[in-house]
Amino acid sequence: MLFTVLDYKQSPTPNQDGAFLIKDSWDDYTHVTTFELYVRRDDGRLLQAGFVRIGHVDMQTDPDFRVTASRLPSQFEALPEGYFSLAHQDTYYEVLNTLPEPVRRDVLTSLRDVAFLPDLIPQVEALTVFRQSLTRGIDRTELERLCQIAGGRKRILPYEWSYTAPVADPGSVPPTLDFRAVPGSRPSTNLHVLIGRNGVGKSHLLRDLARRVTAGEIEVSRSADTGDLTNCVAVSFSAFDKLYDQQPSGPTARPFTYIGLQILDEPANVAAGEHEPQVRLKTEHELAMEFVESFYICRIGARGQRWQKAIETLSYSASGFLDEHRDRIESLMRSDDHEDVVETLIDIFLSLSSGHRIALLIVTRLIETVTEKTLVLIDEPETHLHPPLLSALIRTLTDLFTDRNGMAIMATHSPVVLQEIPASCVYKLRRFGNVLTAEHPERETYGENLGELTHEIFGLEAAATGYHATLTELVEQDLPYEEIVAQFTSLGSEARAVLRAMTVLRSRERRA
Repeated sequence: MLFTVLDYKQSPTPNQDGAFLIKDSWDDYTHVTTFELYVRRDDGRLLQAGFVRIGHVDMQTDPDFRVTASRLPSQFEALPEGYFSLAHQDTYYEVLNTLPEPVRRDVLTSLRDVAFLPDLIPQVEALTVFRQSLTRGIDRTELERLCQIAGGRKRILPYEWSYTAPVADPGSVPPTLDFRAVPGSRPSTNLHVLIGRNGVGKSHLLRDLARRVTAGEIEVSRSADTGDLTNCVAVSFSAFDKLYDQQPSGPTARPFTYIGLQILDEPANVAAGEHEPQVRLKTEHELAMEFVESFYICRIGARGQRWQKAIETLSYSASGFLDEHRDRIESLMRSDDHEDVVETLIDIFLSLSSGHRIALLIVTRLIETVTEKTLVLIDEPETHLHPPLLSALIRTLTDLFTDRNGMAIMATHSPVVLQEIPASCVYKLRRFGNVLTAEHPERETYGENLGELTHEIFGLEAAATGYHATLTELVEQDLPYEEIVAQFTSLGSEARAVLRAMTVLRSRERRA
C-alpha cells in the first residue's frame, strides 16, 4: 500500500488510492510525532482511522531530530527500518479492524505498529521518544490491551467482579456486592450507586475499595477473560474527608489517581521536628494548573472528541457552562502557543463558579485517566453542584464510562443521581449495630419520580424531619385537617396529601 504524507489541513487527492498521513503539530515534550491516518476503501470512501504517533530510534541520539515529518519520505510503501508507531487511542485499532484482513495487516505492518508487532516493544521501550511521546497517557496495562485490540480483539467486552465489605463484628456475615458491566445495555450498567443514611459507611466502603483495588486484591470474573481492574481513581471534593493516600507498590499494584481539593505536602520544617507529611487544601492556582495539564492530554484525538462531547452535554439550555468561553477554548484545542494556552485556560478556569470549576475538572481528569476496567470512586458529587448541573454531569460520566468500558461507584444522597441509575446498579446500605447489609431497591429507580426516590433513599428519616415533623406536631394536637391547612399561608400538594393521610389515620386509630 502506498502511504502519502500531507501537510496539516491538506486533504487527500480525490480518487487517489492508498493511505494518507496528515501532519500534526502536537508537541509531546519537544517531540512532534503525531499524524492523522486516512485509508482509501475499495469503494472509494475515505476511512478516518484516527491519530497515530511515529518515532525513530535516532531521536535518542540526534538532538536535531525531534520532528518525525522532517525526515519522513513524502511517499513510501513501508516505513524504513528504525521507525515505529503507536496509536493515541484504542478506537484507532477498532476502526482499522473493520477493513479487510489483508488491508488491515498491511497498514499496521507497514507502519511498524508496536501494538500489532509487539516484538518491537523491547527494542524501543527505553527510548525517550517512546516513553514521553508515543506512550504519553498510556501505561503498561493499557499498552497490553492495545496489543490485544490490534490483534483483532473487540474493544469493549463484558466483565464483572465482587467485593466483600469488611466486618466490625467477627460474628456477622459481611455483605457481598456484585458489579457488572454489560456492553450495549440500556440504561448503562457502567455507573453504580451506594445509598444510605449518614454514618452507614458509604465513604468507608469507598476507601476500602480504593485500598484493595490499588493493592491488586480485586479479581475480575474469569468469564469475561479481560484481566483485572486496571487502575483506580478517587473523586472527592469535601474539605473535611480524610485524604485518599494510596501508595500502590508490589507486582500486583494498580495505578491510583486522586481528584479533589486536598494535597499531601512534605514536612515544611524537618529541622524543627516536623517529619509527617502535611495535608492541606490546594490553592485556586494549583487546581487551575491541574486542569491545564489534563487539558493538554485531552485536547487531541479520541480524547479530544470525548472532551468536546462532554462540554456539549454540560452546556444544557440556560446552564451558562463555559458559554462565553466556548470559541476561545475551541481555538486552544489546536494552538501551538503554549504560553498563551496556559494563561488563557487559567483565566477561564478562575472566572468560573465553584460548581462549574468542579464539574470541568472532574470531567477533564476522568477523560484523561479512564480506560477499560478503570474503577472510579465518587463521593457525594451533589455537595457542590445544583440539581440540573448534577444531572448533566451524571449523563456525561455515563457516556464516558460506557464508551471507555470503565466503571464508577458513587456514594450519594441525591435522588437526582438515583433517577439516572437502574435499580440493578444501586445498593442500599443499612447498618444494625455493627452489622452492615446491602441490597438492591425493591422498585425500579431509573426514570422514577423524584418524590418516590427521596422516600427510597431516606425512608422514615424524611418523615421525621422537615415539614413532615411540623405536620405531625399539629395532627397530635387533635386539630382538624381544615384548621391545620388554614394555619399555613401556603401548602404544597404533597404536604396536603400527607396531612390528609395523617388525619385519616388518626381517626381510624380513635375508632379502633
